[in-house]
Amino acid sequence: MIPSNHLLKLHSSFNSSIFSNYIYKILSRKHYYNIFSCKVALFASGLVFSTKLVDLAVVATLTTYFTDDSSKYPVGKAAVFGNIREGLSASVEILLTYFSADAYFGHRKIIIHSSVYYINGMVVMCLVSAKLFSKSMILIDIFNIMGVILLAVGKAGVEFSLGTFIADQFRSHKPQPIVNEDRVMARKKVWWGVAWILSVVSSIALIGSWTLTFEITSSVMGMALILFLCGIRFYHQSDEDDDDDDDDDVEYHRPFCVLRVVKASLLKMNMEYPSSSDNFFHNHENQLELQPQLKFLRWLDKAAIIESTCEQNEQEKAGRLCTVTQVKESKFFLKMVPMWIAFFGFGLLLSTGNTFFSEQGNNMYDSLLPVLILQRICEQVCYLYDFLLRKWVPEAKWKQAKIVRFWAGMVFSTFCFAIAWRVEVHRLRIVENEGLLDKPEAIIPMSTFWLAPQFCLLGLMRGLIQDGLEEFMTDQLPDSWENFVPAMNAFVIDGIGSFLGIVCIYGNRSLFANPLNRSGLDKYYQRLTVLTVAVSVYVAVAVFSLPLRKNLGLVDN
Repeated sequence: MIPSNHLLKLHSSFNSSIFSNYIYKILSRKHYYNIFSCKVALFASGLVFSTKLVDLAVVATLTTYFTDDSSKYPVGKAAVFGNIREGLSASVEILLTYFSADAYFGHRKIIIHSSVYYINGMVVMCLVSAKLFSKSMILIDIFNIMGVILLAVGKAGVEFSLGTFIADQFRSHKPQPIVNEDRVMARKKVWWGVAWILSVVSSIALIGSWTLTFEITSSVMGMALILFLCGIRFYHQSDEDDDDDDDDDVEYHRPFCVLRVVKASLLKMNMEYPSSSDNFFHNHENQLELQPQLKFLRWLDKAAIIESTCEQNEQEKAGRLCTVTQVKESKFFLKMVPMWIAFFGFGLLLSTGNTFFSEQGNNMYDSLLPVLILQRICEQVCYLYDFLLRKWVPEAKWKQAKIVRFWAGMVFSTFCFAIAWRVEVHRLRIVENEGLLDKPEAIIPMSTFWLAPQFCLLGLMRGLIQDGLEEFMTDQLPDSWENFVPAMNAFVIDGIGSFLGIVCIYGNRSLFANPLNRSGLDKYYQRLTVLTVAVSVYVAVAVFSLPLRKNLGLVDN
């Protein structure tokens, strides 16, 4: 039987996209995809490979590590550590999205510092797995937490900046007016694809103890960082040399300006709405009621009202005055909050499925690999949905159809956890009948294909919701926020969802014990089934209630 951690590597790396068309494009347009046209980007190739290797060999299998190795944590505690890593990575990513516009926090510096954190995280985990602290469980916990935090920060920083940095190197070899962005992105994707293939092969070949895995991955990333540093004098310096002429304009496009708008609106809560558009600060479109025109957000317009008692610059410095652009973009952002709240629940369910489903099948007598592949195939339902949407649905109704897609995903989540609950009840009954309650390493006489329905439904849920969320939010938010959308969605789903998972695990900690056979995982799934029903009803109201859709700006008023 293939070890569970190697199955998780395969699962994390598997992509059911059709490779033949991809390879044909590369061979037929070799000049277009020529990644060797930029010699300095070769210095970053090691980090691309090592990052993918660490992600597959270490990060994707952390929960298994905490239950299998020297820590020997109960499954609930191991899941908490995995969720901490996931949530911190998403939180750090959104902060990096904010600070990356700052000249001091250029992508090159972010890559170097994050790589150091990544390496230190693996070194710390290596020390724990080598049983250097086996006599003190407190020290094991402390060093595991340190390792998880370092891995989270390192992963977020490297993945956030490395792709952008390589694309910048490709751009720097052509004068700006003739840069072909499609060619730049195509070459970056080829680079990424080659690194992905090499890392998959290498991660599967890492058969050995966890200590050896940490030693190899940290050494590979260390050598990759040295190679990256060797090319510093050749790198294009656009990240650090950008001037600050557009700092005010950049400020408009940052989600954090929402807090400034809310503060200014609260300070002017008692003011009357102006009778002339001239009373709004930087009102270039001469609007009297600022877009989007939503009743429950109209009060934010007051942030842009010019007070006659003092100079405009003084009002702005005091945080009492915002531009019309800032107010409008804040309103577009806040109108999506009710939808994002629904995705908190989706993030919780996703983190639960990713953590506990594989643990259920660890000791069953069939391989989990076919089931994991089925899940990945089901995730591609988003492409089928998009095809049918363009074929059968009028373009004027695409926006509403995308909302229905999210609701369908939540309905699948209800069936997913209802089935997972009943399957776990069946598994525990077999364990009890066979006398395996206190034999966590024994093979359970139950096929892993019992888990196929819940894995497939988890894939459908992810495919319908997560893969379409970025496109939907990009349509709803201003164009200037496009760069922030992936980080915000990751924070909502992976960040808040993972932190909610931690809260739920601790709130139900009496259900989790070591070994898994004596845990109350079936009861936990039962409670999540009730939660999915509630979230599905909430999303259904947003989908089918015309007044609410109008208030959210999802249909024309």
